[in-house]
Amino acid sequence: MGLVSHPWPEGGQSLDCYLRGLARTNGYQSVDLMVSCQLQEDVTIKDVSGAHILYMTGHVMTAERGVQLLKDDTYDENLYRYYYLLLPEYHLRSKEHYCPQCMAENPVMLAKWNIAWLPMCLKHNCALEAVEKEDAQFLRQGGVPRSIKLNAASNDELYIDSAYQAQAMLEAALEKQSALQGADEHTVLKVIDDTLCRCLGLDDIVQLKERKKLYPMRYFPLNYRDTLRMLECIDSQGLVV
Repeated sequence: MGLVSHPWPEGGQSLDCYLRGLARTNGYQSVDLMVSCQLQEDVTIKDVSGAHILYMTGHVMTAERGVQLLKDDTYDENLYRYYYLLLPEYHLRSKEHYCPQCMAENPVMLAKWNIAWLPMCLKHNCALEAVEKEDAQFLRQGGVPRSIKLNAASNDELYIDSAYQAQAMLEAALEKQSALQGADEHTVLKVIDDTLCRCLGLDDIVQLKERKKLYPMRYFPLNYRDTLRMLECIDSQGLVV
């Protein structure tokens, strides 16, 4: 059927944020209603792929331009494309996150805020905040979460230099791999997987995937202390960018 109004996403925009904007500009009360009316199939927001967006908007989502962390439907397992990287589902957060100061400057949610091993905003040197249920109506209207804290600094641990440097290193690695069109993506992802297993006390990635089956919402460190310890561990391995 296709949507009447279909603006292009902003650079690095998250899928949820883009779909909320499409629903708002086309008069739908919710993203779920828009998706069910437009696609007329059993598709959840999480399952929306580039092909679905093409059908609704006519826009081709490419690695260089478009929504990031779209589900890649060319594989059987759940993989999500971030530029030229394919991230497994267990690398992503179960809740949307945002930088309060970035949202105050421009109310657009970035896809990278949903990558679980990037707990900080390097631009503002602050913690990412989780989007709570009461924030949903404000996001639907194109606003910022009601619980926004412009001077958020609740986790002093986040200002540990080694953790900041480790995340900067990982983001630089992602940018480099994007430029190389993902040629060495497995190097960084393997380091992250190995470190994640070690932080969770697991022997290998097989146990990590089994843990995901048993505890589908708890397969990644959920608190900043664990995530920072993981970043510091990655930093100690001297990942070359």
